Amino acid sequence: MRSSHIFMFRTLCEELSSFIELEGLVVRPYGQESLPYFQRMTPCQQDEAIQNLQSYIRICKSVYEEGGVLRDSSLFLRKALSFYGYYCDLRALEGLKNDELAEFYTSEHKPLFRNLCYFENASYTLEDIYSRPWIHLYDRDPKIGEVLVKYLDRFFAGAHEVIYVDLPEHLLTERVSLEKLKSKVKIRAIVPLQKEGKNDAYLVLAGCQPQHPWEGAGQSLNKL
Repeated sequence: MRSSHIFMFRTLCEELSSFIELEGLVVRPYGQESLPYFQRMTPCQQDEAIQNLQSYIRICKSVYEEGGVLRDSSLFLRKALSFYGYYCDLRALEGLKNDELAEFYTSEHKPLFRNLCYFENASYTLEDIYSRPWIHLYDRDPKIGEVLVKYLDRFFAGAHEVIYVDLPEHLLTERVSLEKLKSKVKIRAIVPLQKEGKNDAYLVLAGCQPQHPWEGAGQSLNKL
C-alpha cells in the first residue's frame, strides 16, 4: 500500500468537502482517517479514484473562476462537459433546475460527475462515493432497473439523440449507510455524451426528493 496514495486521497476528500461546505452543505470527507474502503482497492482502482476526485475539484474551481457557484447546475454541467470534452444534444438541458439530479456515467456505468443535488440527497462520505461501487451503495426496485437497462440499450446501439424515459417515480435507498436515506427519483432522460463522433458516456437527468422519516419532503439532511 502506497502511503502517498492514502495521503493524497485523504487530502482531496477534505478539499472537496470544503468546496461543498461553501455551498451550505455538510458532506463528510471520510469516516476514518485510515480510509479502510480506499485501502481495499487495487492500485489501479486507487489511481482512478484519485484522478476522478482531482477532475471534480478542477471542475469546481473552473466554476468559481467564472464567478459562479456550484448550485448553478447549468453552469456546473457546462463546465463538466467542457472539461471532459463531451458534446451532446443541448435541448435536454433546457430548463434544467438546480434541484434536479444530473450525473455522468461512463460506458462501464461508473459515476464520473454529479451535480450538487446528489450531495443534498446522500449521507455517504466522499470516501464511500469514490471508493465503493454504486451497486453496493444503493437499492432500487429490480423491475425499474430492468426497464432502465432497455433504455440504455439504445445508448449502446449508438443513438445520439436524447433518450426520454417513461418510468414511474421510485425509491432509491442507501444500502450500507447508518441513516439508510431514501429518495424519490423520477428519471426523465438519458443523454448520450459523445467524443470524436462516438458515444463515450451518458448523462442521467432526474427529479430527486429526499424522504426522511424525521423531516418533511424536500428538506436536506446535509444543509447547514
